[in-house]
Amino acid sequence: MSSAVKLVLGVSTLAFAVGFAGCDSGSSDGGAAGAGIHPVAGSGNTPGQGGSTPGQGGASGTGGASGGADGSGVPLNPMDGFLPATSNPLGIQGYLISYADAVSTAGPPVMTSTLTGANACIAGVAALVDTTSDACKNMMFTPPATDCYGQYWGAAIALNLNQPPDTSVTPPVAGVAVPYDASQLVGFSFDINGDSMGGTVPAPKDIRFNVESATTQYCNIPAHQVKTGPNTFMFTDQVGACYNYKATNNPPNPTITADVQKSLIKISWQVVTNTSNSVPFGFCISNVRAILKPGAVVGAAGAGGASPGAGGASAGTGAGGASAGTGAGGASAGTGAGGASAGAGGASAGTGGTAGKAGTGG
Repeated sequence: MSSAVKLVLGVSTLAFAVGFAGCDSGSSDGGAAGAGIHPVAGSGNTPGQGGSTPGQGGASGTGGASGGADGSGVPLNPMDGFLPATSNPLGIQGYLISYADAVSTAGPPVMTSTLTGANACIAGVAALVDTTSDACKNMMFTPPATDCYGQYWGAAIALNLNQPPDTSVTPPVAGVAVPYDASQLVGFSFDINGDSMGGTVPAPKDIRFNVESATTQYCNIPAHQVKTGPNTFMFTDQVGACYNYKATNNPPNPTITADVQKSLIKISWQVVTNTSNSVPFGFCISNVRAILKPGAVVGAAGAGGASPGAGGASAGTGAGGASAGTGAGGASAGTGAGGASAGAGGASAGTGGTAGKAGTGG
């Protein structure tokens, strides 16, 4: 991707990122085990009664993710333009950004983006590749553009994969995007749909899904194009310079090798340009997911729910009568042994204890 005017958005939402600072990546604690309450010693003529309700165990923990055949992936849900590392067990963090070449940015209409709440939307018109322009005729391109298509490359929305906030200033701002090790991944999935203002997703030939390293933009091969609705792209669907791709290319287009996976910078959705017409667009990206390798395990296992709550662990013991009444709080119903034998108090039969209360788990 070449000459671009970048609009870094969502930076004002660092309060959201800070709010996640106390979270534990990859786990959340379930309820603590319930503690049984000892019953009060009984006296008199009433048999002891056990607790009637079983103790409840802790809720199941969440957190760690593992790869599987279904390819459902790990959710990556930016909020207000930022994805905190604590929101997913992969530790992916970064800002959403929108950017375009200078002509597409200026319009008309002026390119707009909405990166608030759960929205990740851009709208505008990708400019016609103007081969008659001074820049193209005189080869006077705006760096880093090196050709006419680089000068008029279109527009995009992207998610950086490893871009922590810069907290050295107040308020914090978007930090520098650095490489992310995606060795445990095989691709990404997402939904793309028209925006709420009536915008539409460009035709498949006019939009690409990119996986980008610091040096190369890998885009989807022609046989697998972006369509309205759900999409899944494996790394094997991406090649460098996909616009020049043929299965018979010699040498072949560069691919996302294991080494490349260790140094990914961002994923992006690009409206591409052509020499025939401009390309209007208005779309939103949602339900982004990172697809794990089969069998891969990332993040800590969720804590909680490993053992059921111990409700009423200690039985209630009645103090009246020769035989003590036993109140069993928790899983087993309590039984009261009231006055089975003569109590130590004389003429009246001894009695069991007062009911043991049921313990409740977390």
